[in-house]
This record gives sequence, C-alpha cells and structure tokens, in this order.
Amino acid sequence: MLSLIDQLLEITKLESSSLKLHAEAVQINQYIEQISNYFYTLCEAKQISLTFTPNASPGIVYIDKDKMEKVLGNLITNAIKFTPIGGFISITTEEDSTSYRIQIKDTGIGIAQEFLPKIFDRFYQVEKGGHQQSEGFGIGMSIAKELIELHSGTLSVDSELNKGTVFTFTLRKGTDHLLPNEISLPQTAPDHKYLINANLSASYAVNKVQPIPKNLTEDTTTILVIDDIADMRYYIASILSDKYRIVEASSGKEGYQKINSSPPDLIIADIMMPEMDGVQLNKLLKDNKNTSAIPFIFLTAKDDRQSKISGLKDGADIYLTKPFDDEELRACVENLLSSRLRLRNQLLAELPKIEKKATDTPELEDPFLKDLYEVMEAEYSNPELTVNMVQQKLFMSRSSFYRTINEKTGLNTQQFINKFRLEKAKEMLLNNKGSISEIAYACGFNSLSYFSRAFKDKYGKTPSSYLKKDG
Repeated sequence: MLSLIDQLLEITKLESSSLKLHAEAVQINQYIEQISNYFYTLCEAKQISLTFTPNASPGIVYIDKDKMEKVLGNLITNAIKFTPIGGFISITTEEDSTSYRIQIKDTGIGIAQEFLPKIFDRFYQVEKGGHQQSEGFGIGMSIAKELIELHSGTLSVDSELNKGTVFTFTLRKGTDHLLPNEISLPQTAPDHKYLINANLSASYAVNKVQPIPKNLTEDTTTILVIDDIADMRYYIASILSDKYRIVEASSGKEGYQKINSSPPDLIIADIMMPEMDGVQLNKLLKDNKNTSAIPFIFLTAKDDRQSKISGLKDGADIYLTKPFDDEELRACVENLLSSRLRLRNQLLAELPKIEKKATDTPELEDPFLKDLYEVMEAEYSNPELTVNMVQQKLFMSRSSFYRTINEKTGLNTQQFINKFRLEKAKEMLLNNKGSISEIAYACGFNSLSYFSRAFKDKYGKTPSSYLKKDG
C-alpha cells in the first residue's frame, strides 16, 4: 500500500508538472552496478543468474539518482518476477556519440506482441497469453517511462512469448537537455533510501542488501522469521543473515511447530497472519516456561498508538512498524540478544551454589586433566571459547594438545568442550537454575536450537523432555 501511495503521488506530480529533476553527475557503469548488486541475493534465492556487462566507457551522465533507482528497481524486479528457475537476466550498457543505452534482458515467459504497446499504460494488466492477469504491470512501468522521459530519454520494450523480454532505455550525455535549476551539486555520499518495487508483494526501505554468509557454524545464533509474505521474510533475512542463522516460517502455526522442534534464540513475527497470528503465537510461548524467555519482536503495518500499546501489553519485547529501517532492526536484535548475555552472567554468578553429585566429578589425579578442567571451569560460559584458547592456556603445542586430550578422554577437543558444557547444563537444569534458554546461554551456547540438538544427542531427550522425566 505504501508503494502504491508513493507511486500515485508521483503520478499526481507528473500530471501537475510539479515533479522536478535534481540531477547530478554520476559514473554510469558504477551506478548501475551498485543498483544491480542489491538484487544478487534475491536472484540466488530464486536460482536465477544475474550479470552486469558494461560495454560503454566509464563516462559521466547527469541523472536524478532517486528517480533512476525507481526506474531500475521496477525493470529489474519485473525481470526477476517473470523469469523461471534456472533463467538468466543480463544488464548491459552501450553508448554512441550522444547517449548511453541500458538494456535489461531476461529469459522469462515473455509478452505477446499485441500487449506490448499497452504495458506502459497506467494500471494496465496483461491478460492471459502474455503475463498472468494477477501479476500485471500496474503503474510501475508507466512511472518508469515517464521518469525516463523527464530525463529527456526513451524507454522501449521488445519481447517474445516463452523466450524473454528486453527493456531498453537511453540517457543523454551532457547537460544541454537540462534546465539550470535541474542540476544539483553532488552529494558527499549516496543516499539510496529505497528501491520502488511495484510488482513484488510489498516495498520496503533498503539501504544495503547483505550477502548471505557461507561460514555460519552450527552454534551461530538462530533467528526465526515468521511472516506470510515471502518478500518480507527475504528482506529481513538479507539484513540479518550476515551475522545470524535465519530460519523462516510462513504462518504462526508453522512457526510454532518449528519452535517446538528446534527453539530459536529470537523471534521476529508479523501480527496479521493466517492460521495463527503473531499475538496468539506469542501468548502460547509466554505461557510455556521453556519458551517464555525467547525475545519476541512484533512487526506490523499498524502504527497507531493504541496498536503499539496493545502489542507491548501482549508481551512483545519490541514493536516495529512497517516499513522499518534496517539499522533499527539490527539494533533491536542486538539489544535483545545482549540482554540474554547479561542474564547469562547473572546465572553464572550463582553457579557455585550448585551441589554436584559425586558421580559427576571426574578423576583429577592426572595433572593434564586437572589443568584442563580448571581451564574449562573458568571459561566454559564464554561463547567465544575456542580450541586454540584452551591449548594456549595450557601452554602446549597444538599437536601435543590434540594428541594428549584424545589419549586421556577419547574425544577430540571440540567434542570435549561440548561434553563439558552439556554436563554443566544438565546440572543447572536439575537444580532449576533457570529456563532452558537461559541455561543454554549460561553454558556458552550461542544457539538455543543447536543446544537442544546437542543435548538430545548426548542424553537421548530434549532439555524439556529431560526435565519432565527427571525434574
């Protein structure tokens, strides 16, 4: 709705001739590459290849960067939407003596020839035989064409059913086509606040799409994102997946099932969803002592005061309205997880009160084991603890340490660290030293879902099932 309103405002300004250019000098290839970079992770998720090939010289063109983002955003998202799995999208730049030509070509489903003259008409939707009527082109293509013409450029389309579509637009070189009041001084830094996307489910503020990391470990903090809009789930993942493991669910019911099977460390959920909404889900979790401490962020389009108060009263830790700023979301997540760290430290201060069973105390006559257990007692709660840290504290070479710990315990170093932590967690669970999530963090685990899996592997039951049996 926000996207539609924004575009309708653009149309109103275009019709009243009040929409003005604020053009500045931009290196054309660099600018287009920067915009196209926003879409690489989306293409990867849809298994589409996206390439940018600059065949033009790295020249300067005068454009209104804000308006040109809307043009490129519409053209690229159209290509992504109508290109099937395994397809290709290519973006190229070429030039002649007077202009630059930018082409966006896809191997999508194409558009029938009889519909091509109308796709730049406002609110026109192509009927079956071209694109499906439910997809359409809405007003995005109309705005894109008028914004290009505002730059004294042209936008055209060529397409063939089942083979693909090519959108081509031109931008004139120099400044002769611009009025003096249409040229702005360059900004000190680009301010890419958003990409208008008329054809996806929704449009949100985007500063930078983070790449999906390849080096997440099993114990990386896990965030469950629950929203019935796939584009929103992907957008949130693109903001947070550089630092956290992201798990998705499309409804409150699906999210609840995933929480029961593998509890996350933090939940981000929409309020309005089918089957089970965010409020109902949050109530179920808060009524269960094993999930009540999981931080919960509500997302909603309702930004009125009463809705916010109601959301907070319903137990949300944070209430964010759409569209939200990506840095705001990051800060909320980091603050909530930091509160878990403070709770972890509080629990650790109480650990000396735990009464240990004699059977849990290892034989420590061996000097190596005695030193090893002393290090682990001091460091097991540290989520940053590594094998190298333990080795260095024992003043041993890596090869000697690896060999000795295997000879003395029958385990490799990481297995020993996990075993030690899980035994501590078992002690704390039996002594009611906190909820399952609190104990997991107090024992140095970053991910509640990983802790639950590791605990079950060692003791044959999940932490919650273990408490029901032995608690």
